[in-house]
Amino acid sequence: MALNSINTNLSAMTALSNLMSTQSQLATTQNTISTGKKINTAKDNGAVWSIANTMNGKVSSLDSVKDSLNRAQSTIDVAMSAGQQVSDLLTQMKAKALAAADTSLDTTSRTALNEDFKSLRDQISKVVTNADFNGINMVKSGGTTLNALASHLKFVGSLQNSLTTGISNLVDADMAAESAKLQALQTKQQLGVQTLSIANQSTSIMLSLFR
Repeated sequence: MALNSINTNLSAMTALSNLMSTQSQLATTQNTISTGKKINTAKDNGAVWSIANTMNGKVSSLDSVKDSLNRAQSTIDVAMSAGQQVSDLLTQMKAKALAAADTSLDTTSRTALNEDFKSLRDQISKVVTNADFNGINMVKSGGTTLNALASHLKFVGSLQNSLTTGISNLVDADMAAESAKLQALQTKQQLGVQTLSIANQSTSIMLSLFR
């Protein structure tokens, strides 16, 4: 049985079908390369897309956690600054106390040193009272939460990085492989166009036999 007839060119139809399939694959590959992702929508792979979306949601929620921890970090930074000021004031108070212990001092000098000592003490009270950030005073509750907070902030950051890497492994494309695939499909497309052209010419050749 002949593959072609005057009314139906089966070779051309087959070549056209193959060409359309190639062009569809080519469009998909070009989209993958342009976005850098092998999974762009649920149509690409519903299960993987759903998992990636869930993981993205977790990454976003961790941003809120980090924001909260950063606010707490600022609270502790204020407390640390206040603590340093208190330490400096205590050093000055110690110096005043040692100076006042000098038995050679007269009453006026000792009284002056005592007034300075009390002034420094009052400054410490003010520093501690004013060391508030966002309504929290870590100096009063104890500046010791810092290490635990820093550790938790580091953990959250590491968790985010792990989730982001996992998402990347799920949806990101292998660009080297996709580029090679693109070249192969472009070559296949060119061959498909040539094949279709040849198949279309077969009907003209058949008709020429009757001339």
